[in-house]
Amino acid sequence: MSKKASTFKTILYWLMVVLPIYKDSPLSQYFGAAGYTVIIPVAYITFGAICWLQERITINKSLIPLYKLGIWILVVGELAVIVWFIATGKLIALGNFLPFKAFIVSVEYLAYVVYMSLILYCIKDQNLDYIFKPIFFTLILLVVIMLLEIPQQPFAFRELHFSGVFPYYRVRLLTLESSATTLPIFVYGLLSIYYSIVSKRKVRLLVSIGCCLTLFSTTGSKSLVGTIGILILIYILLRSRQINIKFILMIPIFVVLVAYVSLVIYPRLSSELSSDINNFTSTATRLYTGLLGLGIGTIFLFGIGGGIYPMILQSAMATFLPAYSSAFPNYNMSEIQNLIASTTDNAVTAKSSGAQYNMYWGIVGTIYLLYYFHNISDRLIKAKVPAQRFIRSIFWTAIYMVIFIGAWDFEFWLLVALIIYLPEITKMKENMRVE
Repeated sequence: MSKKASTFKTILYWLMVVLPIYKDSPLSQYFGAAGYTVIIPVAYITFGAICWLQERITINKSLIPLYKLGIWILVVGELAVIVWFIATGKLIALGNFLPFKAFIVSVEYLAYVVYMSLILYCIKDQNLDYIFKPIFFTLILLVVIMLLEIPQQPFAFRELHFSGVFPYYRVRLLTLESSATTLPIFVYGLLSIYYSIVSKRKVRLLVSIGCCLTLFSTTGSKSLVGTIGILILIYILLRSRQINIKFILMIPIFVVLVAYVSLVIYPRLSSELSSDINNFTSTATRLYTGLLGLGIGTIFLFGIGGGIYPMILQSAMATFLPAYSSAFPNYNMSEIQNLIASTTDNAVTAKSSGAQYNMYWGIVGTIYLLYYFHNISDRLIKAKVPAQRFIRSIFWTAIYMVIFIGAWDFEFWLLVALIIYLPEITKMKENMRVE
């Protein structure tokens, strides 16, 4: 590889790692939710330029199942639009031309796979330091952003937020709202800790843990605390078959973390959760739309694609709202009522990616994706990747998070790409020993 090509890959990889933390870009004014991040156009333009200049780019075989899901969404979406047209005689609904909307949804999904292709293209034949240093740097950058944001609240970084509301009194970094900070903090934080453990750098490990605890305690994200609890549970389950002295020595660390959460983070989150249920709407809407998204995808086994889902979801919200209100009388239902009455598809979505995409490709597609995740996770075991239990715990916790809690933004797909590549690093080391 020429020095020029190597430099290009390094710069591109750093951009692909750092850019996902910005999720409130001006592109949202033109492309809606697809424009919150600049990664989608950057990924497609870069991928196209590389293909044009190099004639072709080798696609990792591990990504082929994900490309198939993108084609699935497109085909099912267009077929669903045809059925909708036959039933209603309309191709325009909630302000959208339905065939085009079905196409755009598949393009948005395929952007994740294109992004992963670029990541794997950049890190091919590279070592652990090359891969994880940008991630560690991004974690430190998140802390710097947080330290700059707090003194400027409630109008912090006003020039960089194009969809987020003001005044805003919670730490949201460069995202739309505080709940969107969960995934970047989790992925960059836990991957930095994993990198520090595997590379056996004690100072880097202390810095990574310190950054994570600082971000945990200041963002006030309820889902983040729950996610960390799930991570610990999954890790304990994975280690339960092989309890040794090292595992026993980790128990005091676990006790300290529980105490930290109980004494520092929980009192604040408890009051915020109570306020959220009684005064705000995110908890009620997130739970309700998530349940409906999972239910719709279960009824329509192969999904309904990206064209007609807003109308189906809106109808389901109206149908089951009385029962939901009776089950959760303390929840604020105003946002749900606004979504039901909406004449556009703005925000008419399930508030977790797992539920949303379950509508796109149905429960069959969701099972197919989970089976894919299972396979790439098993490769970590077969390849004897260092600290494989810890990295698998991170991976499966992230999967739980994006299915039930939040969106699988590009940070999640960065993690998936690294899970795919880590066995390759192990193979390279073994080959070097043989030689």
